[in-house]
Amino acid sequence: MDAIKLNMKKGKLDFDNAMKEARKAAAKAGGNVTLVSYWDRERDWMVPRVSCLDAGDDGHRIYAESHGADIRVTVNDGAFDFYFFRIPGDAVEPERDHSTIVSVLDKPWQETCENFIGG
Repeated sequence: MDAIKLNMKKGKLDFDNAMKEARKAAAKAGGNVTLVSYWDRERDWMVPRVSCLDAGDDGHRIYAESHGADIRVTVNDGAFDFYFFRIPGDAVEPERDHSTIVSVLDKPWQETCENFIGG
């Protein structure tokens, strides 16, 4: 896995700016990329919310590694941690039913997680 470390000025260090800079750095290293998971240390928030899988604070990393992430971007010594997957150049965008995605996003993370692990 490629590891990239970014240092941002404190005044610009919020989630949106960190994500923007992390995505730029990942794209520079790997071309077309998609976000697999992230950790926001200050808010104690990870996506996806896999802590229910007994992974603890490392859940986002374990999830990313098991789902093919190959670029890690760490911002300000772990204030934010982003994992990206390189999209192959010959990949074709599948047709999607976006209503499924919206319905999952509308649910509390605990309920969604329980559904995925059969709880």
